[in-house]
Amino acid sequence: MNDLQRRKLLREFLANNDVLLVDTNGSSLKRLTKTLIDLGGIVTRIHQANNINDAKEIFKNKIPQLVLSDYSLRGGSGFDFFRFIREEYPDEKKLTLILVTANTSQSAVARAAEEDVDSFVIKPYTLETLESSIMFSVVNKLNPSRYSLLIEEGKELLFNQDFDGSIKIFEEAIKINPEPSLALYYHGQAKYFLEELDAAETDYNKGLQFNKIHYKCQIGLYELYKKLHKSKEAYQVVRTIAKYFPANPDRLNEVIRLCVEVQDFENMQDYYDIFTQLDERPSDVLRYVCAGMYVSGKHFAQEQRIDRMKEIFNSVGVTCQGDAKFLRAIIQVLYEKGQLAEAKKYLSKFDKDEINSHDYMVASYLAELDQLDQNQRIKYGLEIYNSDAKDLQCFNILLNSMKNENLIDRAKNLVEDAKKHWPNAKFNLEDVDDESET
Repeated sequence: MNDLQRRKLLREFLANNDVLLVDTNGSSLKRLTKTLIDLGGIVTRIHQANNINDAKEIFKNKIPQLVLSDYSLRGGSGFDFFRFIREEYPDEKKLTLILVTANTSQSAVARAAEEDVDSFVIKPYTLETLESSIMFSVVNKLNPSRYSLLIEEGKELLFNQDFDGSIKIFEEAIKINPEPSLALYYHGQAKYFLEELDAAETDYNKGLQFNKIHYKCQIGLYELYKKLHKSKEAYQVVRTIAKYFPANPDRLNEVIRLCVEVQDFENMQDYYDIFTQLDERPSDVLRYVCAGMYVSGKHFAQEQRIDRMKEIFNSVGVTCQGDAKFLRAIIQVLYEKGQLAEAKKYLSKFDKDEINSHDYMVASYLAELDQLDQNQRIKYGLEIYNSDAKDLQCFNILLNSMKNENLIDRAKNLVEDAKKHWPNAKFNLEDVDDESET
């Protein structure tokens, strides 16, 4: 097929199909619309959206056969939107998805997202470059290559659990493509389902030799390592995915969980930074991020890296949105490290409706301990112990104060009762050290 024939095919395609353009920038949408009209598009069949939710609604109603989306969108990314389309509309084999990117790093993501993204256009684009990209993608969809046909045939067999049959098809596809990452991924999937896990791992890694960040090969390796309970290997893969591909809340939860599991606390800040860039921050992701950052801060406290601990806790204090349990936990660590001045700062972060909570009761007792005399420490310590706010750290301070006031018999009675609540704790009044009040 020559260029003239391709252009004719493209004009016919644009004249007879709906097109969806997604971009947060109104000027960019106007420019794209004009360009598509110049290429043969019909103005009434060109639809616009400036965010993912509107784009999904338009797609549902119109099922456009061509979608051009900017990389960066409100509510996610163009990459996220394309994956949504592929997953929700798997029977739409002919639709063409083109990512509009702002730089070469984003275009690398588009290439690595093989099968989810048909092509990409780098801004600023010309009429010629846009026409070339659309024409290439549309023509390939209307007249798929032998390689593409084999991939689809193999996927159909794989879906129907004919694993041996699919393997033969994918092996043929591998032979005819100089960069067969996608075929290697699906070949690996068939091996994975046959429980030939070493062979599957080999396939995924071979695919990554052709494209080091190939999305599906990365996902294949990640799922494989999770199945084998290889946390360190799984973490390295998902860390790569988080680095190169747009932030995904579900993936962020997983990378934070693994980061804690393998104790890679030095890099937890990277995932916090990714979280702050999310347009939408679900409550479960917020909790994961705050928990991961808190554990990291506690780790740095144990290593006596106090300044680093303070930096991490400051981020948690800002992000946790007044969550009393996180604020209390931070203050408890700061108390242990003799950082009462720092601990006091977090009392003001409690929501007003938490002032009478057990968490605030414990937190304020610890943070303001240096302002209490021995009698006040005993009074407020007993109030905490006699409430449902019982806290071992506060109880030990109470015992210490009783010892200093020579209330040993009363303290011993308390200890007998406390053993019901903390059966594994050791209470020895003779060995209780004076608490730090720095």
